[in-house]
Amino acid sequence: MIIPGHYITRLTAGLVGKPLERLRGSIPMRRFGNPDEVGPAAILLLSDRLSPYTTGTYLVIDGGLQLHPIPLFTDEEIYKLNDVPFQA
Repeated sequence: MIIPGHYITRLTAGLVGKPLERLRGSIPMRRFGNPDEVGPAAILLLSDRLSPYTTGTYLVIDGGLQLHPIPLFTDEEIYKLNDVPFQA
């Protein structure tokens, strides 16, 4: 089973302003998924060659949304902790 997160669709196309930014900000990858990104996951689950022993499982494709990161640090602080230049 594939469990998608938030994707660019006709439903999300109408989101603008703060609701859009709030929703996008809740996704660790800071973007909506593209529907084209679900296909490779489906192929993985359906392929006897790529996953021959995979059965009865689910694959979450949500840009990390299921992780529900605890906002203890801002993005800038996390970048500093990892010695990575901050990219706004």
